[in-house]
Amino acid sequence: ILPTCPCCGEFLVYEYRLREIPPEIPWFTIDQGGGLVEILPFG
Repeated sequence: ILPTCPCCGEFLVYEYRLREIPPEIPWFTIDQGGGLVEILPFG
């Protein structure tokens, strides 16, 4: 069972993926809904 956001019910798969990416690499940004939006493609 995948964890879901308590606010919107979205699956938090992207948050788990984000943890594997160094914070100095701005590949993802948090949108106003609290979700993660990919802003750059994976190399």
